Amino acid sequence: MGHFFDYNRKKINIVKNQHTKLLKMPTNLTPIKLSFPEWLRLRREIAKLNQLEVAKAVGVTKQTISSWEKGISKPALNPYQTEQLCLILQITFEELVKGFNGEVEISIN
Repeated sequence: MGHFFDYNRKKINIVKNQHTKLLKMPTNLTPIKLSFPEWLRLRREIAKLNQLEVAKAVGVTKQTISSWEKGISKPALNPYQTEQLCLILQITFEELVKGFNGEVEISIN
């Protein structure tokens, strides 16, 4: 199943299975790795949330979420906040770790 949306004015195709793990990309697409800020914004947009909604769920300010998405700072979350971030973004802890470490690839046309 593919999910399509406009991110930074580029059409991005995220190919994933029912467990949201990335599958082998079609050969006509160029895979790129996302940095944590790019990945976080992408996950937030996929969940159709704004920065304030994520901030409230995690217990930080909207400005903190903005600084994470701009790459100014990285999260230093306690276990409860980490769980809340995973829940609101509808991701697993493993997906959060991969995103945080910049290990997520997407494909662009």
